[in-house]
Amino acid sequence: SLRVILLPVNRTVGLAEWVLFIMKTRKKYVLISQYAPGMVYAVSDKPEGPFKIDHIQKTLPIQNDVTGDQTLFQDDDGKAYIICSSANGRAYQYVIPLRESDFLDIDEENIKMLFYDEDGSYIDENGEVDKKDKTGIEGNCMFKYNGNYYYTGSDLYGWNSSRVYVMQSDSILGDYNKDTGLPYIM
Repeated sequence: SLRVILLPVNRTVGLAEWVLFIMKTRKKYVLISQYAPGMVYAVSDKPEGPFKIDHIQKTLPIQNDVTGDQTLFQDDDGKAYIICSSANGRAYQYVIPLRESDFLDIDEENIKMLFYDEDGSYIDENGEVDKKDKTGIEGNCMFKYNGNYYYTGSDLYGWNSSRVYVMQSDSILGDYNKDTGLPYIM
């Protein structure tokens, strides 16, 4: 199951730029973190480490070759996914499947780009199309409720308060917000 453990960077692998996420596979704990460019994968026998780098994936088949604000989601069937935006503007939103056997690589053929925030359009509280002052969504997160998948994120205001957006689908790699293709305000 998915466990999120925050460790000081120098205590883990010394390469991470952002929050580290650790998942338990059948045999090992896997740490996946952003790496500019790409991602770093590390393994350990214990969730608290020490972690040993398995490999660094220097290119990703997504915009900018590096994720922005990535989190992990593990579905009921045990499959795991990186939930992220692209770096440098966070305009592209992705669901990236991990290799099922060990979570130590991505499934490049099944990456889902679920949204491109070209002009800041979204559906407001009244069901009308509105525009944000900035394009992009950060703080990405996925959850599942009543058989539906919800991809959420917020405006690009850092720690300041901002709106939260949601996109919904009945399939994790399916179409999100089929009716409009735009995120809704929560």
